Amino acid sequence: GEGCDDGNNEAGDGCDPNCQPELGDDIQGDTRDQAAALALGQVVESALNVGGDVDYYTFTTEAAGEYQVNTTGSTDTYCHLENGQGEDIATNDDGGEGLNCQLIEELEANTQYFLKVRGFNETRVGAYTVTVSYLTPPVCGNGQVERNEACDDGNNVEGDGCDATCSIEDDFGNDVDGAHAIQD
Repeated sequence: GEGCDDGNNEAGDGCDPNCQPELGDDIQGDTRDQAAALALGQVVESALNVGGDVDYYTFTTEAAGEYQVNTTGSTDTYCHLENGQGEDIATNDDGGEGLNCQLIEELEANTQYFLKVRGFNETRVGAYTVTVSYLTPPVCGNGQVERNEACDDGNNVEGDGCDATCSIEDDFGNDVDGAHAIQD
């Protein structure tokens, strides 16, 4: 469970008396009441300073839609997205690049949410960055396959293989009543 051991129990020398790395000041709150404000699109550099450290952030959505919350860095992070009552809406361990967390969730407009970032386990310490971003909705019919689209042929015409909701069309039934007949 030690993150370091420098041979003494002195604080301020890079390894604290509990044998956990000292990574500088912890500017994020350790509780929901102390949550640091996080503006949409802002990249915040932070660190899990000691084993078991938890960092809380709060942000308020502007529009209803999908929002992406993620960390970057070499620290193995685990994220909890919470509503105003402190209930988990979603959690994630390694959904982002490397060992970083990433959540994409449909959120309500003008609503306050909380993000809790912790290490994967009680001994994880290290630096990370965190960001919350609004994701522009995909546009079906623009010729680019975007998030949540199965296809996009550049139009909204039915019957050409890609329908007006950017779902793949097929001529085979999806149940017994619509089954496609096969000839011998």
